[in-house]
Amino acid sequence: MTAIDFESYYDDDMSITTLGTKRYCRETDAYMVSMYNPEFQFCGHPSDAPWEELRGQDVCAHNASFDETLYLALVEKGIVPDVDLTWHCTADACASQQLPRSLKDATSVLYGAKVDKSVRDGMKGRLPKDLTVTENTELVQYAEADAKFCWKLSQDLFRLMKPIEKKLSEHTRMMGRRGVPVDIERIEECIQVLKGKLWECSRDIPWANTLDAKGKPVALASPLALARACRDAGIQVPVTTAKNDARFDEWAEQNAAQAPFVAALQRHRGLNRALTVLANMQARTDENERMATAPAGLRPAARHPALRPEKGRVPWPTEPGATWAEGVMRPSLSMT
Repeated sequence: MTAIDFESYYDDDMSITTLGTKRYCRETDAYMVSMYNPEFQFCGHPSDAPWEELRGQDVCAHNASFDETLYLALVEKGIVPDVDLTWHCTADACASQQLPRSLKDATSVLYGAKVDKSVRDGMKGRLPKDLTVTENTELVQYAEADAKFCWKLSQDLFRLMKPIEKKLSEHTRMMGRRGVPVDIERIEECIQVLKGKLWECSRDIPWANTLDAKGKPVALASPLALARACRDAGIQVPVTTAKNDARFDEWAEQNAAQAPFVAALQRHRGLNRALTVLANMQARTDENERMATAPAGLRPAARHPALRPEKGRVPWPTEPGATWAEGVMRPSLSMT
């Protein structure tokens, strides 16, 4: 068993959160891979790695849904050879034993280790060529340490996993790479409709499309602009504008009749949330009209939503309470 850990470029726009795992792995710059087992160690550019020495072997990664997808993307681009690897996930192994999924937390619980992720955090928007000699050395040490910890987890935890857990781990990673079929034309149509609705809402918000004292556009979420409009309308200023705080919704319901901008602002927020979801779906959809899902993997059973009915669950499209999202999904298409 050899542990593999990739390091790749990321910033606010080039990220898994924004693009989804599959598209991110296709478009990012994978600048380093660290490999470890007791017999050999490598850390450098993926194109220089001794892939042939791993041909036909079992390898592991922490969050293999990412590393395996990135490896396959590098194979697709001809940067590394396809050496028929069988991937295993140490994060899933941790979850199977009710341990935290993150490498930092799992190694802390099991070994009392302190994994410093500040090096990775410091690589946001940077490549090795942008680093000092000292920073490059720290990056290599960080990647080597991650691979070593991953290998140690594999030795301690894989033997404890049940066969069904190993199958589920493999299957959910495959599901994440494959994605789900969506109607991209319908998504684009809905995006245009929502943009029109947002424009209509903005006409009822006094500070929309205005400039502040410095000549910069006033944000619709500006608490100062909202407070000023409330005072002008003779209504109470809300104690919070947090989107997940029920107090804002209560305030909006109480004051909607007195000030039209209150209802418009509330509707604008809802429409904007829907637009964000659709825009993310659009960004995550590939040329085969399949939307990449979040990195899939096992979760500790105690935290699984299926075992926590008090938190509710997402309804099937045919059930009462199904949302507009069903309109852009294509459940009838082949999932192969």
